[in-house]
This record gives sequence, structure tokens and C-alpha cells, in this order.
Amino acid sequence: MVISNGMEMNGTMAGDEVTKEPIRVAGYCRVSTEEQAQGGVSIEAQRQYIQEWCAREGWKLRAIYKDPGHSGKDLDRPGIKLLLEDAKVGWDPVRKVRDPSKSLFDMVVAYSNDRLSRDAKDTLEIRDMLERMGVQLRFGQISNIDLATAEGRYLLTNLAATAEFYRRDIAQKTKRSMVLLKEKGHHVGRPPWGFRIGDKGVLEVADRRVEAIWKMYYQPPHHPISRIAQQLGLSPRKVSTVVHLYPKVQAAWAAAGLIPASRVSSSLSTPSGRGPREMPK
Repeated sequence: MVISNGMEMNGTMAGDEVTKEPIRVAGYCRVSTEEQAQGGVSIEAQRQYIQEWCAREGWKLRAIYKDPGHSGKDLDRPGIKLLLEDAKVGWDPVRKVRDPSKSLFDMVVAYSNDRLSRDAKDTLEIRDMLERMGVQLRFGQISNIDLATAEGRYLLTNLAATAEFYRRDIAQKTKRSMVLLKEKGHHVGRPPWGFRIGDKGVLEVADRRVEAIWKMYYQPPHHPISRIAQQLGLSPRKVSTVVHLYPKVQAAWAAAGLIPASRVSSSLSTPSGRGPREMPK
């Protein structure tokens, strides 16, 4: 088995002796980073499913195209791009005929339609493109349905719309959750230089120079950012970021109960204990 450009190949492709049987199959597997984190159907599980499916039906599995860690929201994926390009091999767009002796496969299969795409328009366009070139399309959860029939087209249209709805609904809920976390003072995303994310989800000081920056800037004689950067051996950009983060960090500490709300002001206040250390006086 050879792995190349997101595709696993069994045997040779072009140039093989042309036979009507068995049907030559290309499999497609995809899983997003989020789905991997949540324990979704892995690439390996999808590949095994496709291999067993082909063995059961007597099909010849020619290739498996993979997109690990890619969202199904669009077609900007190396594996699906290569699959769609390879599907065109042997197709004459002028005469609108397909030469089986040159084509690489006769059918594309996937574990489910949402592995192919979570965008309804993309799913239906892929189906129409493959159908136009004489390449069949099958999905595991409706493996006995011919998608070229009226029943199959109706069913896939609904499944594709459901997959897109699920993706958009999850994105909307995630966005709403992010907003709520921010309102509670939680830091969302990668922590900036000099900080780490603490047990309560708020930023904690991870570098002593952060406290030094705050003290030098906010307390007399109120050194300018350029002088602070020079004295501490940091870039002015880093110092500026730390300086302007202070009010937000202080408000987050208060919201998390690390410092009293009455201490949230322009003066320096830091929690003690497991949170950021007390500022030196």
C-alpha cells in the first residue's frame, strides 16, 4: 500500500487490464479536529468500515482518500480535491463519455454523507458531478439506496440539509458559549505572552516580568513603554499588550472571586494564593 497526497492506493491505477467486474471503488474518509476531540468516528474506523463494505459486496477497493483534521464546511481539503480531480480521469468533457480503460474508479463511497461534506450545496454538486461522469456515489447509512433515482436524490437532499443544519447549529451554540464565558471573565483562546489559563478559566501571571511591567507603568514614576521594554529586554509590543491587558485581567479576577470587586480600579490589585502573586509594593 502506498500513501501519497492524502490518498492510500492499493495496487496500480491507470494502465490496468480493463474488466467489467468487480466494480472499482474509491473510498473517502474525513474527521474534523473537533470531532476527534469529542471521540467521533475516527479515520481508521471509517477506513475499516469501507474495507469491510467492499469485501462484502465483492468490490475492488482501489484507493482511500483522507482528510484528517479538516472541517466539512467547504471543499478546501487536499483529500477531497484530489478525489474530485481523479474522478475526471477518463472523462471526455467534449464527447461527454467516460473511458473505463483510463478511469481510476467506478464508484465513490464514504461512511456517511457528512463525511463527504457538511454543506448541502457542496454535497449535491459532488453527486451531480460524479453522476454526470458516470461515477456512482454511495454512503454507508443508506448503502442500499441508488442516489441516481428520484427516491435517492430526495433522501440525499434531506440528509445533506440535516448535516449542514447540525454544523451551523453547533457553530452557533459554540459562539454563544464563547460569549457567555467572556462575560464571566474566562479567557477564550490561546493565552498571551506572560500568562497561563488558571483553574477558573481566567488568566494567571506566568512570568514575573508581567508584574514588573504593571508596577513600572501604573505606579510612580510611570515609566513609558519604550523604557520598560528596554530595561526588561522585551519588545515594546509585548510590553504594550501586557499594559493594556491589566484592566481586563483585573476585572476577570474580580468576576472569578480572586479579588474583591471593590478593588477593581486603576490602581494595582492582584489576588493571593493560587492565583497571580501579590504585587510588590
